[in-house]
Amino acid sequence: MLQAIKKYLSEVKTELSKTTWPSKQTTKNLTILVVIVSLLLALYIGALDIILQKLIALFI
Repeated sequence: MLQAIKKYLSEVKTELSKTTWPSKQTTKNLTILVVIVSLLLALYIGALDIILQKLIALFI
């Protein structure tokens, strides 16, 4: 059992060394993009919710 865990961890280490990680600048840019898109989507859904509430209130 212990041997299997050691083998697994060794394979994980090998695979992680093959990984190409994004640069700090790329990570920063993509994080900013995700935050901006999330905020825009939240504003869109919020505005849509307010509009639909007012439309429903007109009919009720």
